[in-house]
Amino acid sequence: MPSETYRDFRVDELFDIGRGKTRYIKRYYREHPGPYPVFSASTDEAAVAGWVDRFDFNEDCLTWTTNGYAGEVIRRNGRFCATRDVGVLSPKKELRDRISLAYFVPALTTAFKAAATGRLKENGESDYTKIATGAAAGVFVSVPISSDKLPDLAAQEEVAGRFEKVASFQRKLAGMSNHVSSLNVAYPSLSPPFKEFALLDIFEEPFRGSGKMTQRYILTTPGPFPVYTGSSRRNEVAGYVASADFEGPCLTWAADGYAGHTFVRDGAFSANSHCGILRVRDDVRDKIYLPYMELVLTPVFLDIAIGRFREDGSPDYTRVTTDMVKQCSFALPTDQYGLPDLERQQKLADKMNALRSRQQLVISRLERIAKMRVTIAGFEPR
Repeated sequence: MPSETYRDFRVDELFDIGRGKTRYIKRYYREHPGPYPVFSASTDEAAVAGWVDRFDFNEDCLTWTTNGYAGEVIRRNGRFCATRDVGVLSPKKELRDRISLAYFVPALTTAFKAAATGRLKENGESDYTKIATGAAAGVFVSVPISSDKLPDLAAQEEVAGRFEKVASFQRKLAGMSNHVSSLNVAYPSLSPPFKEFALLDIFEEPFRGSGKMTQRYILTTPGPFPVYTGSSRRNEVAGYVASADFEGPCLTWAADGYAGHTFVRDGAFSANSHCGILRVRDDVRDKIYLPYMELVLTPVFLDIAIGRFREDGSPDYTRVTTDMVKQCSFALPTDQYGLPDLERQQKLADKMNALRSRQQLVISRLERIAKMRVTIAGFEPR
């Protein structure tokens, strides 16, 4: 049966401690391309800084981030290199058959993060912290032991198994959250009668915000009016200024960045050149419900966005220009005369916003559980 007794060991009693090399910079990667990964201070175990033609380590071991989000421990095996911001922990030769690296990933992450120094956020999470090799060597970690007072491998593996069960469950919840988030519940489903309208049938000529709204301008002319930018978040602003260039109600869209996201704007505001503005034409103003148009135009604009995309298809840096917007068309519910039906737009928008609210509630609950801190044997599973 696994031991129930624990003992505190210094890290340097259990591991030989090394560190990555200063030579691993972008120029070195260009001059020495090869098959071996170079790991940096990223907390993503799959992230690679570069690939080179030599390796410095070839073993089953642990690495930790010495700077940045310091203290994150990752298991490594095989041939690899590391930058100067990475520490390396190799089980001491005489203890290799008594050390479970799966146990020490969460155990040392918990211990190192507690010992790291630097800037912390208000919620206690790391902002920029560090734990160098000297400090790491002196950190104590609690380990189950056998009757000879040395680490008990079976007990470590039993605890590590519990770690993995919790971590696996939380990964599944995170995957469910991503799936629910990807479901498109915001695009209204239309029943007849409806009609396809060109964007310029409903809106004035689209235009962009002002190029004068730089960070320097915002800092030197503070005031109460928000400056909207190319953000995918409704309430994110570049700052607040003393005067407003525009007056709602109208729509804005993110023209650069995570381009395509569209929002209703009320009241006075300003916008920089990364933000586009759409005003409803006077002749149809009383027939258009802007919250409905937000729901309709966001997927249309996201679909036409061009630029850089990541491997998973998500945008990295995209744009939707005014010329692209002018070419768009979309369907609107219509009345018996073929004109936009305001009442049906309102009902559809209310229905779709209710569905979206429920979607966000499910996502937030899944994410909360997926990120919940769970303690096993005094440690938090990764």
